[in-house]
Amino acid sequence: MTMQRMPMTVGQKFDPTNPKHVDKVLSAIDPAQYGTGWKIEHYDQAAGKLYVTRQDAVTSVEAGTRKDEKVARLGPEYGPGDGEKAAKRFESIPDFAGYVMTHYDSYRAIAHLTKLSPDEIRCRDAIAIVVAAKPWEVQVSKRRGGGFHVRLPKTYTPSKHDAKLNEVVTTAVGLPGWYSKIDVPNLSMEIIPSKPPTFPGMVPYPLDRVRELNTQDQLLYGWSLPENGDDPGEYLWFDWGDGPHGLLQGTTSSGKTVSINGILTGALAAGMELAILDTPAKSVDFMWCRKFVRPGGWGCESSGHALAVLDGIYREGNRRAAIIKAHGVQNITQLPPDVRQGMPRILTLADEVAALIRPAEVIKGLDKEDPRYLKQQEEGMIRGLTKLLFLKLTAEMRFTGLHVLLSSQVMSQNTGFPTELRDNSSNRWLMGPGANDRQRNMAFNNPDSAPKFSDHPTLLQDKNAVRGTGVAELPGQPTRIFKGLYASTDDLSRRLVQLGVPTYPEEFSSPSYLEVQRAIHGDDVEVKRNLSGPPLANDPDAGALDQNGNRLTGAAAAAAASKRHAGV
Repeated sequence: MTMQRMPMTVGQKFDPTNPKHVDKVLSAIDPAQYGTGWKIEHYDQAAGKLYVTRQDAVTSVEAGTRKDEKVARLGPEYGPGDGEKAAKRFESIPDFAGYVMTHYDSYRAIAHLTKLSPDEIRCRDAIAIVVAAKPWEVQVSKRRGGGFHVRLPKTYTPSKHDAKLNEVVTTAVGLPGWYSKIDVPNLSMEIIPSKPPTFPGMVPYPLDRVRELNTQDQLLYGWSLPENGDDPGEYLWFDWGDGPHGLLQGTTSSGKTVSINGILTGALAAGMELAILDTPAKSVDFMWCRKFVRPGGWGCESSGHALAVLDGIYREGNRRAAIIKAHGVQNITQLPPDVRQGMPRILTLADEVAALIRPAEVIKGLDKEDPRYLKQQEEGMIRGLTKLLFLKLTAEMRFTGLHVLLSSQVMSQNTGFPTELRDNSSNRWLMGPGANDRQRNMAFNNPDSAPKFSDHPTLLQDKNAVRGTGVAELPGQPTRIFKGLYASTDDLSRRLVQLGVPTYPEEFSSPSYLEVQRAIHGDDVEVKRNLSGPPLANDPDAGALDQNGNRLTGAAAAAAASKRHAGV
């Protein structure tokens, strides 16, 4: 044991024989800073100084194994709960300036003191608060290249502490963009300086690998926002097996069409068939791929054509369902390969779907015999039937390989978009960095868990980087920010032709007049579509002429007829 001696200024009126004077002076000594057990050695009245002594509980302070470390041997007055007292005591000694207690073991009567930089101390103390530990239970040292190595205490729990640790890393310890890597089993953590994650101005669609990167089961849809600025990001896919239908929402100029074009390209390259429904005005966005749609799959000339396409797809689903049942299996994927070969997956894109199913506007004051009244009644019926077929397709036909991708600017019950249709579409995308809370609530099953662009201010400040971005919520995957893959429609079309994707003459792409009438009025209308394109046997307008006076046949004649019927 060593003897400690300390002078105290008490004045000349101090009486060392007076117990009250003695108790008052000794009780003024802070035990947390100076320890306990002080006794009067002698009193110098002329100088007004009192000298007190104690047997120090620290027998020695030795050099540690490293040059920046010291080892203190503890006396019996330091128990398991005296760590804070020991830390305060050691860190107040002038000779130990810059040293902090980094280890405390009262059972072995030992404490370690380490010289840490202010940055290391700040890192250690901030992490200790988050994980509810004592500062000396968190070990911190600088790492080469910047940042810190951290040894976490046993109080650390990933589910409880990771989010707060990430906040500490980017605020109290480092800067926005810094990140951490935690080895949970070994309780070790690396804090790494970096820049905030972002996107390049444009991520090109990998047309040279389009067939390699897409299958009929999984389609490429975008590029991920990396977790940190040191990672480049990666391609992203969605799986029809996890979710048979999709819902893509986005405002004007949000990159919605670019993302859709990429999905359509992957589907066609993988051998899927394609059908497209849209309003006549908006269909210009997809004219580039009209030649690739399945015969009778272009539902963009009118609401009646859109209904006829859906009707044809639904009938195909029933045909496939009968085959699946006949083979005693539950899903198209379980059919024998030779049977399934003739039944590729079919993707039906419904752009501006809200406009296709929203109740028709009613013009009041029209006589019931007025053609305008009759037309609005039929338009209302068409939209109602279209909504019904969407519901039936998405609810009943997932096992037949029929998939629907719905797209619109605004989706809500106020615009006639039914909740059931939304619920049937489990793949969700919301395009645009400026989506508001209402749009997020409509787009996602769990909007609170979806990342927000506001958490990435650096990305938001770069107009090129944030262009064409959105958030994807897909079954079985983390919800994430992504960027759509870009290629011009000319390049997309050219590559699909190079790959040998089937194309069809434009006159075969739209449903015939009779197919439209059957979709509206039911099976009383007989239709015999032959996809090879000869004249329809029961086409009432088979003798129509084109602008050059040539006789129209088949789907071309039917299309001409449909344009002459105001009811469609």
